[in-house]
Amino acid sequence: MSQRLLGVACLVLIGAGMSPAQFLPIELRAVSRSGAQVGSTVEMRVVAGDRLDEVNQLLFSHPGISAEVKTGEKLPLSESPEVEYGSFRVQVAEEVPPGRYEVRAVGRHGVSNARAFLVSERPTAEVAASHDPRQPTPLARDTWATASTSPEALDYYAVELTRGKSVRVDLLAQRLDSKMLGYLKLYDPQHRLVAVSRGADGFDPILEYLPETSGIHVLAVHDVLYHGGPEHLYQLLVRDLPAEELVLADLGKDARTLPRVWTPESITAESEGGIDEPADPAAQVQTLSVPHEGTYWFAPKHGENLFEFPAEANQVVAIDVISHRLGEPTDGRLTVQKVERLAVDPSSSDPDSSSAATYHDLATVDDLQAVGDAAVRLRTSDPGLTFTAPASATYRLVLQDLDVGETLRQRQWYRLRLTEPNPGFDLVAYRSYPHRDASQSKPFGTKLFRGGAETIQVFVLRRDGWAGAVEVVAEGLPDGVQCAPIVIAKNQNQACLTLVAAEDAGAARADIRVVGTSVDDSHTSLAVPVCIVHARGAGRDFVRSRITSSLPVFVSADDLSPISLHLSAEATPKVKQGETLKLPVTVTRREGGQAVCLLRPRDLPPGVSAAEFSVAADKTDATVELKVAAGAAVGHYSIWMQGETKVKIQPNPQRLARAQAYRQELQELQDDPNSTQPKEALQAAVARADQEIEAAKNAAKEQEITAFVPTNVVTFEVTGAAEGS
Repeated sequence: MSQRLLGVACLVLIGAGMSPAQFLPIELRAVSRSGAQVGSTVEMRVVAGDRLDEVNQLLFSHPGISAEVKTGEKLPLSESPEVEYGSFRVQVAEEVPPGRYEVRAVGRHGVSNARAFLVSERPTAEVAASHDPRQPTPLARDTWATASTSPEALDYYAVELTRGKSVRVDLLAQRLDSKMLGYLKLYDPQHRLVAVSRGADGFDPILEYLPETSGIHVLAVHDVLYHGGPEHLYQLLVRDLPAEELVLADLGKDARTLPRVWTPESITAESEGGIDEPADPAAQVQTLSVPHEGTYWFAPKHGENLFEFPAEANQVVAIDVISHRLGEPTDGRLTVQKVERLAVDPSSSDPDSSSAATYHDLATVDDLQAVGDAAVRLRTSDPGLTFTAPASATYRLVLQDLDVGETLRQRQWYRLRLTEPNPGFDLVAYRSYPHRDASQSKPFGTKLFRGGAETIQVFVLRRDGWAGAVEVVAEGLPDGVQCAPIVIAKNQNQACLTLVAAEDAGAARADIRVVGTSVDDSHTSLAVPVCIVHARGAGRDFVRSRITSSLPVFVSADDLSPISLHLSAEATPKVKQGETLKLPVTVTRREGGQAVCLLRPRDLPPGVSAAEFSVAADKTDATVELKVAAGAAVGHYSIWMQGETKVKIQPNPQRLARAQAYRQELQELQDDPNSTQPKEALQAAVARADQEIEAAKNAAKEQEITAFVPTNVVTFEVTGAAEGS
């Protein structure tokens, strides 16, 4: 372990105290509109989510987009206006570049997960779509129309088309965090179905059509599964062709916008060359040289694309095919062959004899990486490998797209990259959902209780043969929050950071950075933040995630954790192969945290095992035993434990306290014989205050919930059986 990590670890272990419970914060599922025009002011409402109490702020990922909560009349006999929680006026400044940004809601229960927000140079309009094909809603050209699908219904729009003048219809839904699987159907003036485009998971439909007749055409829009509601929001755009590709125009080119392709696996697809117009490989073999980077169309119907390049004996070439990571529905396969030219008779008159050759298969690869968990999938169907030439010769690449599903376009494209190896790693970090099963993950935000904790899952993606260990730290933590550094060993690809708020921490909010450094200090990488977009369900048996703009941390000064768990250890405990390491666990119980606590070891490395166990309701101490196999790899490893227990909490007692204090002020005015306030106004104010007290009682009522409680992280060292302690 490096001196840098060891020093920080000692500091955190000494000062962190107890690591406490992780409770569910605010969850934002939908806002009333998912975009606005540059330079405009629009109204926006928070329309779907959980724990949305007292949402009074919207945070956008660009400083030029701001929001002001709407207020009503002043409260009776008060100078404070009534706040319309969840309703805002949003202003987009003229200098904000077009593209996708993010919005988060802030309320009593923290800072929410993000939702996409599209800023466009085109006008935007909220529309009330007709469900009657005989009276379709008029759709303006070159304007983003925003609506939501309705369950078991179709939205109908009237579009004026001219014979012989092609049009393009773009639907944005999943690219704006909507649950909608889009379906577009176009009917001509004679009510005949003339064009159809169906979306799929990860792909919104695009419809291009050359009208055969002029007149009003009807565009039908619906969800493939006929689901609807505010979480099935979409934006619709009709343009004349030729039109610039939407991915290049409206989704943003500025560095501050969200990336055009935002799936987690795309982080390894970065290219300085940008996205070029795909070129068709020639019918014959194309000759390349190293280094090379080019963009090509896959041959249709599982056909082969052929490339050849010369290489010297023992020359190492990193070969990467990038398609699925750029959002294409492809499943590439790559075969590397050695070309052996056949000797020919120089007197032969056969025109093909000079190109006669045999091909020897050296390697065939399909999927490139398989890292992740049930919530964040970093798997890709792109092939790639680090190839070492066995001899000085010419080598051939055979590329195919094996995808057999129905796709949105007839052809898919890819980028082919041949370079010298660049060993290193990339990191991905996301706020892991507090549950025993990652497949149950769903969107949620951040709210650290005083004495509370949150976990950040970190994945490492190694490339070009690099196989080292990585030290990971969290930077930019708010005051009162600490986080022990961790090690992702060379035989691991993931580990967890635990953010711990002090018991006396004040209210705070900050965006943190997760940074990894190789143990030999040769490589450093800033983690790409990822967020959960949708949970499983509604016909989809998987969790959806994407790249996000930041990892916010919010500390609530109004909440104290009912229970804390602390995993104790010396600075860096050591254990020999074949022996057992015992670590004490301390349970601090506060009001509401008196139940049995089940403890599960997490992030155990290969060759290290530990059983889960329970701490009785009347106990505060326990011990976890880490059994190290004789064949366990030596090195440093970071582990933590997840506790599962019942706790009792009051979600928002402060609301009731405020309502009662206001009611008391009114009562004092009523009882004051010298008060000049009109009697009728006082009586009306008292009645309204009584209604607020009744409403606030639910938020103050004690609830029993299941809490998943992370301990702090402990890093220990496995040494050889012959080494001293």
